[in-house]
Amino acid sequence: MASMWGKGRHSGYPGRHRIIPMPDQPVEVEPSPQGVVASGEKPSTGLAGQQGSEPAGAEGALGQGGAASGGTASTDLAGHQGSEPASQVAQVDQLDLSGFAKDLEEADQAAAEPPASVRQRWSRWLVEFAFVLLVVVVASFALKTFLIQSFWIPSHSMEQTLLPNDRVIVTKLAPRVLSLHRGDIVVFHDPDNWVGRSTVPVVDRGPVASWFYGIGQALGLAPTSSEEFLIKRVIGLPHDRVSCAGDGAPLVVNGVPLDEQYLASGVAPSQEAFDVVVPAGAVWVMGDNRSNSADSRAHQDQDLRGAVSIDDIVGVAQVRSWPLDRFGWLRNPGQTFKDVPKP
Repeated sequence: MASMWGKGRHSGYPGRHRIIPMPDQPVEVEPSPQGVVASGEKPSTGLAGQQGSEPAGAEGALGQGGAASGGTASTDLAGHQGSEPASQVAQVDQLDLSGFAKDLEEADQAAAEPPASVRQRWSRWLVEFAFVLLVVVVASFALKTFLIQSFWIPSHSMEQTLLPNDRVIVTKLAPRVLSLHRGDIVVFHDPDNWVGRSTVPVVDRGPVASWFYGIGQALGLAPTSSEEFLIKRVIGLPHDRVSCAGDGAPLVVNGVPLDEQYLASGVAPSQEAFDVVVPAGAVWVMGDNRSNSADSRAHQDQDLRGAVSIDDIVGVAQVRSWPLDRFGWLRNPGQTFKDVPKP
């Protein structure tokens, strides 16, 4: 009787590195006509496949092999499993590392220099971005030149309709495409230095911010200050007769007194008396805060007797866009002028 101990050992089969598990307890091995078989165990698969079909001589050879070495029988049986010859199995167990270093070097080079396809995608993205940016700039410039423009309100002359630091969006369709109406709020070029430059508040933004702000103004993306522009309400159209007796009396246009609901609270229509006929090609304008507005009344000694040339009008304010809590439409108070006849 022979005994085998240990957790496992290497088989003796040449070219293989197989670990044969060994039982924790001693296993008695006794010879049999079919080779070496552990007591209480079935014959190994390789031998079982040949039982009953191999000649006795072959069985005897297996038995002799098992008697000569305690592990030889298991090694021989493992050698018969499968259909691949031992030389092919040995080749599978061997790793070919001949090109491994070369592959690593090529991978490093690929990581250091992006592929041509990546560079092409970046170039295409930059071209598309530049094109979109150009379209935005051209569209903004076209909008500012022909359609709309944003303006900043610096004064109190239009309270309570407009407050200082409000922003308004002006449509340029009127008066070039659309007609002006009494009650419209218009932005116009300062015709004869109505507001002295020293009275306009100056905002110090710094050189860099001022440069970007100027670019935004040129493109219509930033509001234009009122250093060169004024904002008032149209009271009289060309050839209208506009008058007031003063001392809080209402304005009269073409013989019809006006009920001006848009005036600042507690403010009289006019403390000064006047009576004018608006020249052709001009409009008579006044601020909603009449006691704090240097409007047409204050410039009757100038050309057009204080009226503003329609050619100087930039457009009609339609939206109060800033601040957000005061966002809203600047609607024309048509009810105030609905009974005024044509001149």
